[in-house]
Amino acid sequence: MLEAEEKAELIKILNMHFIEGLTQSQIAKAFQVSNTIISRKINKARDNNLIDYFFKDETSFTVNLERLLEKQYKLNEVIIVPTVGKDFDMIEYEISKAAVYYLLNNIKAIHSIGLTWGKALWRFTKELPFQMHSHLSIVPLCGGIGSSSLEIHSNAVVFEMAQHFSCEYLQLYAPAITRSFELKQQLSKMSVISTILDKGSKVDLAVVGVGDMTPSGTLRKLGYLKETELLYLKKVGAVGDIGCMYYDKDGNEIDSDFNKKVVGISLNKLRQIPNVVGIAYGIQKKEALLGALRGNYINTLVIDSDLALLLKE
Repeated sequence: MLEAEEKAELIKILNMHFIEGLTQSQIAKAFQVSNTIISRKINKARDNNLIDYFFKDETSFTVNLERLLEKQYKLNEVIIVPTVGKDFDMIEYEISKAAVYYLLNNIKAIHSIGLTWGKALWRFTKELPFQMHSHLSIVPLCGGIGSSSLEIHSNAVVFEMAQHFSCEYLQLYAPAITRSFELKQQLSKMSVISTILDKGSKVDLAVVGVGDMTPSGTLRKLGYLKETELLYLKKVGAVGDIGCMYYDKDGNEIDSDFNKKVVGISLNKLRQIPNVVGIAYGIQKKEALLGALRGNYINTLVIDSDLALLLKE
């Protein structure tokens, strides 16, 4: 029996081939794989009776929306997890599994992975299988020292992935947010920190969460962002953050004291990473995700269907 993630991928390929009229070569180019692999996947779909019935499958309704968002925001790929009849925990689990499936499909072509932090990243790394990928190096993209919810910090999720993949990893022994800009400057000059941030900006693939501006957002909830700072950031136009770096509705980095205290790669350097996989779920993420997409910070998107519908223009 096909796994849900593989079934969804096969349905997308069938839609591109039989409905959109794309050739196998064009599909292979879109997925960045060989023609042979696409041919095998179409044959596998046929062997599993998907060609005759894929319009009736519960996953098929998301395919057109995935393709629409890929074209609208010029994304490599969009993966949408249906939410009908599922509670939040199940949606969170299935999105994590979908992100894992995407990573494993592309893992042979990459040598370094960068991770930010947050609950979405923690859930994602928890769903990784235990496999040998010794060619990989896992790098934190922002500081990872804190006093609460340590499991969601960058160093923790980096360690978790490295444990699952039996591979090399680096740790960034600095807080994500310093007490002052001067302290951030001092830390950034230390070779043990600057070297890791440099490696982070040059990874082949990054996996990031998207923070929103609600009072229940992770930074605010854990006390790293004061209420007065949150209100100020909203006042100057912030709609969300990636790796603690805030940006406005058009994706422009916010010029604020808070951003200046963050130990991590800049949004501009994040944009230069070849493939940034964004994981987001919940309709409260709408404005934050739109800003990230307009800023071209994300190349591949894994989201739930409710949030996906809100991204249509």
